[in-house]
Amino acid sequence: MSNGDAKVNKIKVDWDKLDKVFCDLKTNQKHEIEVQREAIPLIFIPGIMGSVLRLKNTDGSGRGANGLPNMRWDPSGKWFMLSNYSGESGATRRDMLIGSDFNKDFLEVHNSSPIGNGFQGVSSDSYLEYLTFLQNPEIFGPLTKIFDFPVFAVGYNWTDTNTNSGKELSKRIDEIISEAKKNTGLCEKVILITHSMGGLVSRSASELAGAKSKILGIVHGVQPATGAAAAYWRIKAGFEGCNMASRVLGNNAHTTTPILGNMPGGLELLPNQFYQDNAGRKQWLIVTEKGKEIIAEPKLDPYNDIYRVKGTGDETKHPDRKYWGLVDPDLLNPGKKKIHTIDSNTNEFDANDSVTGHGETVLKN
Repeated sequence: MSNGDAKVNKIKVDWDKLDKVFCDLKTNQKHEIEVQREAIPLIFIPGIMGSVLRLKNTDGSGRGANGLPNMRWDPSGKWFMLSNYSGESGATRRDMLIGSDFNKDFLEVHNSSPIGNGFQGVSSDSYLEYLTFLQNPEIFGPLTKIFDFPVFAVGYNWTDTNTNSGKELSKRIDEIISEAKKNTGLCEKVILITHSMGGLVSRSASELAGAKSKILGIVHGVQPATGAAAAYWRIKAGFEGCNMASRVLGNNAHTTTPILGNMPGGLELLPNQFYQDNAGRKQWLIVTEKGKEIIAEPKLDPYNDIYRVKGTGDETKHPDRKYWGLVDPDLLNPGKKKIHTIDSNTNEFDANDSVTGHGETVLKN
């Protein structure tokens, strides 16, 4: 039998064993080596407010019994954000994102079913261009000869704690590895790419939720590792300027406190006890009068020195409170909340006022 007629001996080898010596290969036989490629999924985790959220157990379409849309946060559509948040009261904003009281199961990511690459659950305006860039195999050069780099996005309920979001990310990592293994044949670990608060979520998944052994590496983009002083300012004074952010997110404490003050995820962005300013100083809340420093906090612990200090807009009315305290309790649960009713004939809804009480929040270390 000629060499050309001989049966081909096919050998499948994992890519990381290509440098090993092949033994027991017959010289009078044709051998064909097939390299087992490996998938290394790239998983992008967005920043706070970068995930699309809907009322849980809905598909995001239509409106609920209270007249509010089942889609609660969609930064992919400017019209949605403007029509549902611009000019609205703190009470309505609270109804949209918090409900009567915070419940981690109130909202969920607006994922498709099945989830697929997860792109639907994150802001297309903010991230689609970048995700599309990652899908271009040319950026990985020769690595694509032995590796596949499928791209996924994992949105999360950013109103909830980073601990809970980390647990959900850990579960999703398992699902993605399983899917990539079916498609490629080999997949052991993923690479996480994060933006802002997504870094805290990935850190929670790795260090608290057991995903560390399945993560090859994490690439952080502006991770607020020890918190961000801007989070304090947003609660106290809203988003400055006459722009889209201030119109949608709120430009004063009356519109932002009912949301951020009741949102564990937002509160976890506050500077922790390890935070330092650019000069290395731990006192980041500085108040001056005529050039003289009159307040420098925290002295030791921001949770006790700043966050548990009740705020107020009028110290004469509330002598037990401080104007620089983080949260004014009177703003947490606004005195009047819009109750929406739908006209079954016209499918339109009207807003009526009803009085509710005030609430208060507790911050934990």
